[in-house]
Amino acid sequence: MVNVKDLAKPNLKDDLLSRLNKNKSISDKDIREEPQDETKKTNWCRKRNKKRMIKILKFCFWFLVIDLVIGIIGGSIYVYKYYKESTTYDGTYVLQKKLELDYWKCKAEIINEIEIWMNSKVKDHNLSAIVLLNACDKYNIDIRLVLSQGLKESHFGTAGLAKHTNSVWNQGAYDGHKLDQILKIHKFSHPNQSIEPYLALLRKSYLGNSKTERDLLDNFVTLKKRDRYASYPLYEKELKLIWEGIDQTTRLPELLQQYNFLKVELGR
Repeated sequence: MVNVKDLAKPNLKDDLLSRLNKNKSISDKDIREEPQDETKKTNWCRKRNKKRMIKILKFCFWFLVIDLVIGIIGGSIYVYKYYKESTTYDGTYVLQKKLELDYWKCKAEIINEIEIWMNSKVKDHNLSAIVLLNACDKYNIDIRLVLSQGLKESHFGTAGLAKHTNSVWNQGAYDGHKLDQILKIHKFSHPNQSIEPYLALLRKSYLGNSKTERDLLDNFVTLKKRDRYASYPLYEKELKLIWEGIDQTTRLPELLQQYNFLKVELGR
């Protein structure tokens, strides 16, 4: 409350009346702290504003410091986790990445070896080495058997009946069947389209889960009816010679061994 005795002071009295007329409240603290001399009042306001500015600057400074510290701590945690993952004691992360790189490098080398060998036998074929290898991976069939049969059956789709059907492995070309009968079922618009149907047939009817590709080189017959893939009596012998030629003139034996190991390690 305002002291009645202080109202006798003219300057204070006028000021109080003015502020009361403007519906502003005044406290004892206002009367005590606000100096009455204009010069002193100006200096007092400057000091007060300076203190406020210093508080604001301190607040901003500490806010920035805290934000910077949080950022450093967060970044350090991220770097630590990444470093820990990449340098675990057993080297799991590093080993996984190395296996991935080795896998793709080995696959690229296999594709290159396949293309070189195929082109050395038939220059103007349209069979894709990449599509062929991916399909062999899908059905888990040794690509050397597929290459041997592809060369033997149709020179990769460039000779014989395959010139009309694009069926590289001459599916459905049974003895006694006419061309019209074969074209109705086993005709493809591109040689690559004949790859998967052939491999599916090979896996289901000839290999199953009990036979290997090497078994077919001895006796190329179906699992149940024991039907031969080809009636030609020396079919298996000539396939075996082609397979041996692949092993002798390319790096496929060692590359496929490494490739299969990497697939097992990576769970592919």
